[in-house]
Amino acid sequence: MNKDSRIYIAGHTGQIGYGLAKKLQSDGYENIILRTHDSLDLLNQKSVWDFFKKEKPEYVFYCAGVLGSIDYFVHERTAVIYNNLIMQANVIHSAVKNNVKKLLYVGSGSVYGSHASPPFQETAAIDSIQQGGMEAYSVAKIVGLELCKQYHGIDGRKCISVLPTHVYGTKNISRIKNTLVEEILQKMHQAKQEGVKELDLDIWGTGKKCIRQFIYLDDLVDALIYMMVNYDENLPVNIAPKEAVSLDELAHIIQEVVGYTGTLHYQTDKPEKADDRLMSVTYMQKQGWNPRYTLREGIQSFYTWYLDELQKKGKQVS
Repeated sequence: MNKDSRIYIAGHTGQIGYGLAKKLQSDGYENIILRTHDSLDLLNQKSVWDFFKKEKPEYVFYCAGVLGSIDYFVHERTAVIYNNLIMQANVIHSAVKNNVKKLLYVGSGSVYGSHASPPFQETAAIDSIQQGGMEAYSVAKIVGLELCKQYHGIDGRKCISVLPTHVYGTKNISRIKNTLVEEILQKMHQAKQEGVKELDLDIWGTGKKCIRQFIYLDDLVDALIYMMVNYDENLPVNIAPKEAVSLDELAHIIQEVVGYTGTLHYQTDKPEKADDRLMSVTYMQKQGWNPRYTLREGIQSFYTWYLDELQKKGKQVS
């Protein structure tokens, strides 16, 4: 993939696609193709086919998808599975049949089902389905992985997949509350500004038994570009830091970065989430990539960006 290659980002208005587009532009890539939903409906097979036939992208990053909260996944499960299945099928099929050199599909850690044993190995990505309201989304992302696997190698075309862990650090101020990290950070910043001494967070129980990995968006987009350039196998690659923390540890790291000195309260009337969904990073490291930021460094970098954005909007920060 060269600086003048024709690169299409599907889903460039979302968290990952938006960050990827900005990174590619800042790195000097000259021919980035972007389309909003109004100009290209990925659910429309003919429109997608005509787009690929006309624009002839050489490389495709598939970052599109229908996302939402657990509540949304439960109550809108038919829309979740249908829209995700159709969009990714239209893009992957049209890309391969219109001579795209390489497509990178951004999957999700949700493909690791309830019976998978952490740390999750890539070979277990389609062994079972995640439960607890995630079934429709999990199935759709599993199908996306299988589509890439089956289309990989046809007429020399390459379809690869990555599976990111929990992402934070959006570079779009209008989407600031999309993730747990961003929601907690914004709440603490506001509480600090208003002098609030006690703060309720949406963390169940003590927050000490729920273990997660979190990757900074800047690291993730670096990984996507690296894999597009350097990786050609059809086994998906986990994208995650080795570092893992409890939700309680996460909250206190954010508290220290923001400088909020009040008392934190969790949802102790809710059942303790005593689980971990850790992803193995061994295969990723074998490909020669590692994240640059620790969790604390990533949150600090994101908070600095957040304060700068607030100042641009004329809001007082301290």
